[in-house]
Amino acid sequence: MAKYKVLRPIELSGTLYLPEGAIAPKKPRSAGNGAQIKVDTTGIIELTAVEAAEMTAGQIQALSDQRSAVSKKTKS
Repeated sequence: MAKYKVLRPIELSGTLYLPEGAIAPKKPRSAGNGAQIKVDTTGIIELTAVEAAEMTAGQIQALSDQRSAVSKKTKS
């Protein structure tokens, strides 16, 4: 799974991922079923290639450090 920077709020698998520095709601609720959900304000989300492809433009940004980490692994 690759790491991405969160640019806009994303609800995925019972967690609300917010951009770094965003103010979290006191009692976050799922948009799908209204249940209370966890909040992640680190600004980072790990996604599979399939999940990342489902995101709309402007929701996530690939972290550049993962590209350099991959290239270091292949050079060894």
